[in-house]
Amino acid sequence: LKVDVQKDAEGKVISRTVLDDGYYHVDKSPSLVGALTQAVLQDDRHIRSWHPSHSIAAIGKEADYLVKGHTPLSQPVGIHNAFSKTVGLDGIILFIGDTLKSNTTFHAYETLFMPALAPYFGGTVAVEWDGLKQLINNSWAPNLHRDFYDEAKRKTRAINAMRDSGLLKESKLGRGVVYYFNAKEMAKYFAEVIFPKEPDILFCNTKETCTAAYDCKNSCEIIKHLYAKKDGSYDADKIKAGYDKQFVDMMKPGQVRVSY
Repeated sequence: LKVDVQKDAEGKVISRTVLDDGYYHVDKSPSLVGALTQAVLQDDRHIRSWHPSHSIAAIGKEADYLVKGHTPLSQPVGIHNAFSKTVGLDGIILFIGDTLKSNTTFHAYETLFMPALAPYFGGTVAVEWDGLKQLINNSWAPNLHRDFYDEAKRKTRAINAMRDSGLLKESKLGRGVVYYFNAKEMAKYFAEVIFPKEPDILFCNTKETCTAAYDCKNSCEIIKHLYAKKDGSYDADKIKAGYDKQFVDMMKPGQVRVSY
């Protein structure tokens, strides 16, 4: 909830005006992730998805497709999110600035490579949709802590894997750094090489690298419960068998689209 608080010269509150009641609206809600995304919303050509927590705005010939189906009823970063669809389109993911710690592509991987975790990551979104203000339950909401969120402080496992793959490219935009990678190639790398061995790679595994709540520990225990063998090692075949079938198809050569 955003409130504009006005004070007098002595610091006493003289008025409070509600600017945002917390319910997402596709035409009214601002971007909360920076000036660049807000600039896209101010462009008359943009199309925006209805999902409240991970809305996508797109411009260009694939804009309709990239936002289609990404409603409040869909998973935040599931098969209908543009990060997932970019894999099928054989597109490029570009980060402007030192921003790999906000790599939402990783949330697409965990949602679609480990769909069995969906019930353990529930959430509720607030949206003004179809003329009504609603609270809608979501599955596989990417809440709680992730190891790669701390990339600005230290080298993290998942982003190290991106570097080791040789698929992550670095260049310059003016004085700033940019990172980019082919979405299909990187998804295949994580599907074939990383997740069968390290399905917990997106989560911390020590107290020293997690938040004070140490919430990654429980997430790792859930992953072990679902995918570990009796000897404690991960069952690669079981992990691969659980991959979302549409996402597997999208990693095939060429352009592969979500079917509706």
